[in-house]
Amino acid sequence: MSDDALRQAPTQSESAKSKILPLQVLRGLLALAVAVGHSLLVTDLINQPFGSSLGATINYAGLFVFEQSTAVVIFFVISGYVLMPALARQSFPHFLRSRAVRLWPVAWASIALGILYVLWVPIRTLPQGSGWFNSLYSTRLEDASWLLNALLVDWDFNGVLWSIYVEATAALFLPLLFWVRRSCPPRYS
Repeated sequence: MSDDALRQAPTQSESAKSKILPLQVLRGLLALAVAVGHSLLVTDLINQPFGSSLGATINYAGLFVFEQSTAVVIFFVISGYVLMPALARQSFPHFLRSRAVRLWPVAWASIALGILYVLWVPIRTLPQGSGWFNSLYSTRLEDASWLLNALLVDWDFNGVLWSIYVEATAALFLPLLFWVRRSCPPRYS
């Protein structure tokens, strides 16, 4: 093979990235589905029976198309698949450090925005808001729950952090799954 061909040939790392890119795009679309699905839960239309109004019908159709529970499960499965090669390339401490660097800033930014929101926006329920929406905005700063959330020990201050908590917890167990996978050859080929 010529020098030019070697320079133009994708490295194994580039090849792996190109295989993972479609999965990353799918993860992005799944995250978008969750965001859209959650936005459909904001209004009280969720409490109206299907077909009772055009708004309720559109809302239910949107919830069907952007079904967030399924999207979250698929997102986590793909995340585990995408993280396994990263774990294979580095030591366990380095892997944990890289996950922490990726997850904690997101959690801290979310908590900081939540604290600013609680400080500046009066806590109230909205009559046109759904129960789910109103429960999200009943947080108070009277206890130190925000600190437990910042350490990814709990997520009650900002309910959205549950997914970051699950990712952080899974990162602790992913090396065990990796070891089991490497130690036990597949039974079927």
